Amino acid sequence: MTKIAITGSNGLVGSRIIELLKKDFTFIPFTQKDFDITDPSQTKKLIDKTDFDLMIHLAAYTNVAGAETNREACYKINVDGTRNIFNAVQDKEKKFIFISTDFVFDGKQPPYDEDSSPNPPGIYADSKYQAEKVVKNKAMIVRIA
Repeated sequence: MTKIAITGSNGLVGSRIIELLKKDFTFIPFTQKDFDITDPSQTKKLIDKTDFDLMIHLAAYTNVAGAETNREACYKINVDGTRNIFNAVQDKEKKFIFISTDFVFDGKQPPYDEDSSPNPPGIYADSKYQAEKVVKNKAMIVRIA
């Protein structure tokens, strides 16, 4: 059975993915309590010792309004944390799915598709777009609403 490591596993989307697919896949759930994704050595150490086939990265700073006043924390978690996890997963030569957001678009010309140009309107949106750039062309990016 395919083993899927998943960050943010206790959040709304992560817990639902596990609930719906637990009969078809073995999940290795990671929460904020397990490790600090903003710490590259801690992240690498945990990922190195974990046996998985695919990583789904959901962990994120998600307080859209709070991001405007907590810019540093937002970028540290969303961009640096994504980079740390992605680099460790790439070192293991495993597949990676990054869960992003439709907030990377400004809402001016919907509908959006894979070829639409992001124009993030705020700090949260920009942090997710910057994280997309970390994994672009090397992993799957899924933008959810």
